[in-house]
Formats: sequence, C-alpha cells, structure tokens
Amino acid sequence: MGAFEQAQRLFAWAGEHWNDRRLPWRDPQEPLDRRALVEGLLAQTRADAVAEMYLTIFAGVTCAQDWLDLPAEERLRRMAPLGLPPLKQRAVDGIARVVSCGPFMVEPAVGGLLDKLDREPGIVPYIAGMVALLFGNPAAPVDTNIDRVGRRVAPDRTPTIWIAELVAEAERLYSPPFPASYLVVSMVLDLGATLCAAGRLPECERCPLNGECWYSEKGKIQRLLPL
Repeated sequence: MGAFEQAQRLFAWAGEHWNDRRLPWRDPQEPLDRRALVEGLLAQTRADAVAEMYLTIFAGVTCAQDWLDLPAEERLRRMAPLGLPPLKQRAVDGIARVVSCGPFMVEPAVGGLLDKLDREPGIVPYIAGMVALLFGNPAAPVDTNIDRVGRRVAPDRTPTIWIAELVAEAERLYSPPFPASYLVVSMVLDLGATLCAAGRLPECERCPLNGECWYSEKGKIQRLLPL
C-alpha cells in the first residue's frame, strides 16, 4: 500500500471517527484561531484534560488578538489548572503572535508560517507543524504517539519522512473546513493515543491501516514489543 492509499484510508477513518474523542476544537464551527491556540495547551498534557478546560480558558476569545489583549496574569491564571502554565503561556502566546498576522492559507515561501512559528520561543517543532497544517501549510509534525505509529507502519524510514509522504499525498484530497493533511495527521495521532497506544496490545483489527502494518502480522500482537 502506497502513501496515497494510506492517506485515503486515514481520511475515510476521520470521516467516521473525527468526533470519537469529543474534543471541542474539532467542531467545524470553532474559530480557526482557537483551534490553532489549543496546540500550545496540548503540550505535555492529555487531550481530555485540555478539553475540559477549553471553553473556560478561551472564554471571550475568538481571534488570536483577543488572547493577546488579555493581561498576561489573566492568561497565566486561565491555564494554571492544566499545569506547566509558563511553558503553555509561551507556546500559546507565540502561536497568537504569529497567526494574528495571517492569513496563511497558502503554501508558504521562505519565511512563511512554519518558519515564523519555529522562531517563536516556546513553540516546539511538533506544535509548529500542527498549526501549519491547520492553516493549509505543509509540515511533518511528530510527537511520541505519531512516532510509535510511524515506526510500526513504516519501519523502513523515519516517522518524519512517513508523515511528510502522507501530507504530500493528502494534498490531493479535499476537505473543508479542515485541510485534508491536518485530518490525516490528526488521525495518526488518534491511532497512537487509542488503538495503538503504548504499554498495551494494539487493537489491530479496528485500525484503518490493518494489514499494512508489520506490527499486526500473525504472531506479532501476541506479546508487547518495546516500541
């Protein structure tokens, strides 16, 4: 199975399971800027914990500038219950500074969105990549969940290369209001957080990439492997 067929399968899986995790920022009616800002909150924090606080943290915030207009102490106070508030504030503030200068719904030239995000203190490459994808810009974000799935599905290349291939192929698909590449990478993330999580047997029979992944071959799921 090539990267395009994998992207198609993940894209179709998103159509069926996009809202399974009940994450409010996946609502298509959510403001684009808030969807971007939440990536800073997700740093080293479970998605379900962020989901519980999402509407409280972003109360009165529709665009990135609304967030920056809040006093710094208020921004910090809102994020404090999630833990690591200084780290999160740097990340969310950095995203807000960049996207408030939008729009970025085009592939960037040198000095484009991804480069601007990378230059902001507190924004790690994974966060920058997810925000870039959300705005329709190419990127290859990899966190621990995506890394695990990538090493199982494509052990012959790095997870970053595999994700970049999926993103390139997903650009051939059409999916408003979320870019197809963002949907596809989000579904890889979901696989790593649910069906293909660390520390337990993967649920290969439910995976859209079942049969493609070496980890699901006969006998491989009878024991936990150190991945």
